[in-house]
Amino acid sequence: MIRNNEKIIDEYEDEMREHHIERLKEGICSNEAGVIYLDVISNLERMGDHIIKIANIIYQSKNMI
Repeated sequence: MIRNNEKIIDEYEDEMREHHIERLKEGICSNEAGVIYLDVISNLERMGDHIIKIANIIYQSKNMI
């Protein structure tokens, strides 16, 4: 279950990047805003990775009791 969430988060990041590239190509988004947007989604994905690691540790510790 936890691994499925990791895959979902990664898929969302890929989807957001693809949509963003389309917006850049169409001139809907400025380059400056685009850089910030990419930083934000990268950081959110990284946060998701950390949360999943914490969830795995909690899950493993509960199973050891």
